[in-house]
Amino acid sequence: MPFTNAFMVCSRCQHRLVLQSLNHVRGITTGARMWSQAQPNYYETLGVQKDATNLELKAAYFKLSKVLHPDANPQNPDQHDLFVQLNEAYGILSKSTTRRDYDLSLTRPHIKEIRVHNMDHVSPDNPFGGHTESDWFPRTHIFREGGEEKVNENYYGIKGFRRVKNTYVVYGCVAFIFTGAVFHFFVFKHSSEYATQRLDAKDKKIAELYNQTKERARKNGPKKQMELLRERHNANQMKLAKQLEGET
Repeated sequence: MPFTNAFMVCSRCQHRLVLQSLNHVRGITTGARMWSQAQPNYYETLGVQKDATNLELKAAYFKLSKVLHPDANPQNPDQHDLFVQLNEAYGILSKSTTRRDYDLSLTRPHIKEIRVHNMDHVSPDNPFGGHTESDWFPRTHIFREGGEEKVNENYYGIKGFRRVKNTYVVYGCVAFIFTGAVFHFFVFKHSSEYATQRLDAKDKKIAELYNQTKERARKNGPKKQMELLRERHNANQMKLAKQLEGET
């Protein structure tokens, strides 16, 4: 019988300790929520809407930075803190990646909140408030997986385009570089062969013209060849003179 009474006392002490711990958690959580509600978000700090463009963000930042700069009102002890909050807000919202993550945290606030159940039903006999003990351990992996899935869907800023593993990205870059190198090699080879063919054709034409001229000179003799060249020269001069007369 004394052993049973001692066991009952220990059980009640354990329940009382659990109740005190839960009340302490409730106080911390309530204070944290009241503090988070009192703090303005970055959009409110800049005084813009959530769909504001980068130009609107920049304009609002420049406008408020002149007002909240510590040198603008040295008598205000909170001026420096306000200016720091302004710079922090603009630094987050001015970048697409950090702004996307921040918007996601605003739409899914339950990821950051401490999971606390209804405390009205807590008693020494029911320290878990109508829930089992396992319910008080937050399933953080469920929230973490949901958050990661949401981020992965829009990781590159394109809706529906999921995040790809870094190894796949590396393999893709290597394949792209290899394909580009092969393509440039074939293009260079084809252009080089085409240029070589044109040069060969031009050399062949010049060689044929040279051989024809040499053969005519051999047949006509030097004197006859000079007369033919003189006649051709005179004919070209007359043709050029007629063209000039027609233009004038």
